[in-house]
Amino acid sequence: MSANSGMDKDAVVRGVELRLDTLISGLESVLPMGVTELRVGNVTYKIPDLIKAAQELDQPYKAKRAAHSVLRQARLNKERDREAALEFLADAKAALVALHGRKSAELIDYGFKPQQTPRKRAKPEGEKPNTNKDSGRTVA
Repeated sequence: MSANSGMDKDAVVRGVELRLDTLISGLESVLPMGVTELRVGNVTYKIPDLIKAAQELDQPYKAKRAAHSVLRQARLNKERDREAALEFLADAKAALVALHGRKSAELIDYGFKPQQTPRKRAKPEGEKPNTNKDSGRTVA
């Protein structure tokens, strides 16, 4: 059983991206002195051009990991961001209610519903008001 290191598995370079990174690192630091060109496939590259070609191939992998990291962070912050936004909206509504009044139609312009007076329910004629508090369902 392996212990959780706390590091996200997607934050670690692996696969083709790791191979490209290792190639670039090797070309920059381990290549023997005097080697100025390498033939890769049917193309002969000068070493700086070969490094640039490898970096261009590596770039989509880096971009994908960076985008994934941003989305992962957004998911982690989602609830906190939502709570902050809802608190801000509640405070804004309170300020606007203090300015315009809680029943003002102007609140609609800010995206808030004005308070409405509750409507009285009309009882059918002849029906008496229910005065028995226990007239609901009974539990056997």
